[in-house]
Amino acid sequence: MGRVEFLEDLPFPEANIAIYRNIYYVEQWLRRILITALFAKHGEKWPDSIPNEILSELKKRRGSLKGRIFFDTENNPNVLWLSTFEELRKICLNPELWPFIKKNTAFTETEFTEKLNFLREIRNIIGHNRAATEQTQKICEGLVTFFRRGIYVFKRKMGLVSGGEETQDKIEKELSYQDTEEFRDLEGYLYRQDHPEGSQIFLWETEHFRTITTLPIAREYSWIDIAGILEEFRELDPYILTISINFTGDEYSVIWPKLIPTERQYEIIRKFTSSEPKHWTEIPFEGQSPRFLGDPKIWFYKEDTFPEVVEEPEGDNIIPFPKKT
Repeated sequence: MGRVEFLEDLPFPEANIAIYRNIYYVEQWLRRILITALFAKHGEKWPDSIPNEILSELKKRRGSLKGRIFFDTENNPNVLWLSTFEELRKICLNPELWPFIKKNTAFTETEFTEKLNFLREIRNIIGHNRAATEQTQKICEGLVTFFRRGIYVFKRKMGLVSGGEETQDKIEKELSYQDTEEFRDLEGYLYRQDHPEGSQIFLWETEHFRTITTLPIAREYSWIDIAGILEEFRELDPYILTISINFTGDEYSVIWPKLIPTERQYEIIRKFTSSEPKHWTEIPFEGQSPRFLGDPKIWFYKEDTFPEVVEEPEGDNIIPFPKKT
């Protein structure tokens, strides 16, 4: 790959593309980690826990989404997906949420704050279409490695990785749960549903969440119709953390917090079992609309490995622009 591509007569640094992809990945996962913490602590009432000054600003931005429908973009009204890096940082470091985030990512507050601030500066450079260099890209990759390691820990603890005996053993240890009367009641409710012929649907839980999963079986088609599955669960959207989907197809889950009302948990189980045969398609994920693939409720998972360490450049001022005074 060259350092610069010319768009007609305009030089375009290829580092800008690489940096944008890295920051896009980190930003989406930080939002997912934060909303997981909010759901774990507050259930469906999580928006009310966001500080008023931030929430009011986010609601103003949400009001402008109606004007974007014409552009056919992902348009979910979830306020966290309208937040800036600085707002994400402030909400994450809320003393009520940070212990959960730290436990499930192994982030430290000092490094998290410092590296997110650096990444925010680089994001602003790219967002304002300023030319970046290979050195900028190297700095960004070092910062992103820090976040990717925490993201990997989070995905493992949430059961969002697959493949490998060692990885599976670790996941099973993380996903062990205390057998409770409430869980046994929900499990019995699941067994009393009319299951699609040949389906393998089961329920499991972690400390804060419950998951209903359908396992791979012989089907005519292997891919989930993302638009269809989103519409199926739209009325239950406020109570669901995510619809998690195996990137290779044939398997998906719905995850929700234990704190939501029991009747809503019954609804999720009923909806899942009754709709399980309906939303399979011959169209691979790459051929489906980004507007639905990028919805905040859709989380893909695949075989994952612990990120390699990328050394950060040394020096007091690793960002190649003057420090603020």
